Amino acid sequence: EMKPAGIAPEFFRITLRMIADFLIVQTAMPAALMVVALQFQTGSEQSVRVGLAELRHYYLTLFLPLSILSPGFYALSGLYTTSRTYSKALALRRAASSAGIAALGMLSASFLLPNSQTLPRMAALIFATLVIIGTPGIRWLKHTV
Repeated sequence: EMKPAGIAPEFFRITLRMIADFLIVQTAMPAALMVVALQFQTGSEQSVRVGLAELRHYYLTLFLPLSILSPGFYALSGLYTTSRTYSKALALRRAASSAGIAALGMLSASFLLPNSQTLPRMAALIFATLVIIGTPGIRWLKHTV
């Protein structure tokens, strides 16, 4: 049984993990969008401006509000509670699978909303890959450092 004094530090640790996961998601999408933006360089100046405006609009109006759900996806998969009792290898696999579910959930929700055609498939693939690598990666660093 957890003592009342132990509740605050546990809540603090979970909150820090949630913030770290949120920052991974927030870093992954701009990185993915930057790769797509670099591909615009071959077009005309007008097409570059339009393409960048569409990516900015997607990020600000669709992704940013949806990204708030990412810690919820992780919490539903037990990443903040049950995975702490696993061995390091199993916890890292659990983090990767939770990240995959979260990335697919966010991208699915994103594609179901209006103006979803703005996100190129390449950006979705890069985003999912970065989240799936970053989420267990930050936990691995915590155990290594």
